[in-house]
Amino acid sequence: MWQDEEKNKIYRKILLVYLRTFILCILCGSLFCGLTASAAKKNKITEKERNAYLSQSGFIGSSIGVGQKMYFNSKGKGFLGGPLMMVRGCYSFSNDSSSNRPYMIQYKGVPMKARYAVKKSGIKRVVICMGTNGMYSSADATFHSYKAYIQGIRKESPHVVIFIEAMPPIRGERSILNNKNVNILNKKLSTYCEGQKDMYFIDINSV
Repeated sequence: MWQDEEKNKIYRKILLVYLRTFILCILCGSLFCGLTASAAKKNKITEKERNAYLSQSGFIGSSIGVGQKMYFNSKGKGFLGGPLMMVRGCYSFSNDSSSNRPYMIQYKGVPMKARYAVKKSGIKRVVICMGTNGMYSSADATFHSYKAYIQGIRKESPHVVIFIEAMPPIRGERSILNNKNVNILNKKLSTYCEGQKDMYFIDINSV
């Protein structure tokens, strides 16, 4: 039986495979399933165990998360255990904190702040992909918004395992929203996760 921390680190690797290959999966159908199955096999995890783990997980995010949800839905009910997808286009830290209902994530059709959605859902793990819609000031300010967001989730759900996905590179850089700031933010997030219990950074941008 895997110890919890060891198990979470293994699933970080499996999630990394997924997050890196997601766009390719849209183009190449079964690629994702094959790669995640391969990663699971390499770590001596059965498909049943993988699906059981992910079935108790949730994904939070904006447009990228919406794309992930569409892909999951296209593969049929129960795909990869059917993780909870709490995603919304244009979702951001600001929309969450100000309760801007049209752009908030939902749980069972009800718009709510992420901290409450995670708590009400009872999921044991959450994968968060945020930052792109929140970087309208410095990387440092965005990090502090991100940290407050994470701390809100942890306060309401002290035992939830948190996976933070690296903010992906920007195409068509402009003003503050540029890859220099993306790299600074990701470094800060990685360092922060290292100092927290049950919190893991998923560096999708590394080669």
